[in-house]
This record gives sequence, structure tokens and C-alpha cells, in this order.
Amino acid sequence: MDILPSMPVDAATIYWLWRASMTAKNTPNFPYMDQLRNLESSIAAHAPKGSEDRLAEIHANIYPTRVLQIGDEAEDAELTDMQGQKHHLLEALATGRYVLLDFWGINCGPCMASESEMKVFYEMMKDKLEIVCINQDKLSAWQKHEFSKRITSINLNDSKKSVSSRYCDHSSIPYYVLISPDKRIVWKHIGYGLGNFLGLAEAFNGPKQDNSSNLQFAIRKTELNGDCTTISFRYYTHKDYGFRIAKDSYLTANGKKYKLTAANGIKLDEDNYTQVKASESTDELLGNIYYSDFTLTPSPPPSTS
Repeated sequence: MDILPSMPVDAATIYWLWRASMTAKNTPNFPYMDQLRNLESSIAAHAPKGSEDRLAEIHANIYPTRVLQIGDEAEDAELTDMQGQKHHLLEALATGRYVLLDFWGINCGPCMASESEMKVFYEMMKDKLEIVCINQDKLSAWQKHEFSKRITSINLNDSKKSVSSRYCDHSSIPYYVLISPDKRIVWKHIGYGLGNFLGLAEAFNGPKQDNSSNLQFAIRKTELNGDCTTISFRYYTHKDYGFRIAKDSYLTANGKKYKLTAANGIKLDEDNYTQVKASESTDELLGNIYYSDFTLTPSPPPSTS
């Protein structure tokens, strides 16, 4: 930042200003904010044509708007489609379904890796949920990219990141935001893991739950038989990835902790591997997603209400 004022105002200078703005965005109480804002003002006044999107992102980083949080009402925004037409974000919410915002970028490996599972999820859930894919690259690059052309859900561009700056707490992608039919933000999630969307579909179709801390892991049902409460789970992941449930896990209900007394279908405190192929796909990633069903029994049994 001390060096940049002596440099010519070109793409390289603007890039390093952007790097500094990203540091400021992700650093609470950034100590050099006044210096950075003065620098931004000076460089923006002499920036070459074609720098508008990058400068808009820099400005949003150092003059951030309040990021919407879980429970807040969704806000509208204008986005551009592949044909250059403008659309409003809240158009997707007018259908009365849930809406999943998928913020992604062309050079994001996990964003690309999610494609095959996302398509299966969309086909499973489109009567209950709409997906709005929001790309963050330059409009022209996004419009020409082959991956962009394969997207089958709502496909829009936010090159200035004006939408992500209002919805995303972090610049990492993929970043997901789920909005309810009453236009409230339900949860947020960063990153993609194999089985995320299949697990999310299970959660939608199962008992009311929030599995956003681990989308691969969903409750299928709870049963009360006499003095025993049994909870059925399904876990999705790559067939070669092990998972563990600690034997000292517990269920919290009514302000009390109920330790596990039994597990059926898995071994506690040991590596377990998913057993059942999740789809008939031959896709390199989707074809390797398997699931396991198991039950856990806590005691004494809390009310299942």
C-alpha cells in the first residue's frame, strides 16, 4: 500500500489494490482502512477503461454493506442472464418454493466438481426448490465458458459481486444460501463435499431439521417404541472415505443430554464406510457416492415431539 501510489495506474496496480481490499474485508478492525480508502479513491480516478467491475468489487470490500444473516428477509438484486437480459433475484421466490443460491466461479474446482450431483439434486427437488446459479466472473468470460452453458437451473451473472457482498459472509466459493418460501434466509454453507446435495435432499424429505453443518448427514425418521427412542440416519460420501460416530455422543433435548446406549448399522468410535451405491451414474464422482443407513438410540428417551 505504501508502494502503490508511486506506481502507474494499470491492471497490475489495480490487482494489488484488490488484494489489499480482500485482506481488509477478511480482517476485523483492519488498521490501515483510512489509507486504503484514500488509495482506492486516487486509483479509481485514474483507472483505465475496462476496470469498472474490479473497481466496484474493491469499493464493496472497503465500504461493505451489511451482510444478510440467517432469519433476515431476502433482498432483491438485478442480475444478467446468458443473453444479456436483466432479471430480478426475487423472481425465483415468486414460485412459492425454496430457493438455493449457488455462488460460483469458472476457476473454482469444487464448483465444477459439484455439477453432476447438483443436476441430480435439482431433478429430485424442483417441485420443492429452485436453484439460482450466480457466477462471479466477467460477463463475457462467463457467457463463453462451456460449463456455464451446461447449467440447467436459473443461470445468472454477478460480475460486480453486488449480490454476493450482501448474502455471503466470506469470499470463498462455492457458497450456498437457502431461502424459504416466505423469503427468509434459512441457512448458509461454504464449500462442496461429495454427497452434500443428496444429503440435503434427504433432509428436505425427512423430519424437520437443519443439517447445514454437515449436508451429507440427515435424519430420516424418529421412532418411539415403549421406553426407547430410535433415530434413523443416512450418511452420503465417497465409498473410500470413512466416517466415525463417537461413543460419547449425546442427544440434547429439553435442556438435557442423553448419551447413546446403542448403535445399529455402524460401529461407534471406529471407521465406517458407506455401503450402498447412491445412483447408477458412471460419472467419475457421482458414481462413487455411496450411503449407509444406521440408527442411534439415546437413553433415557426424550419426547419425540
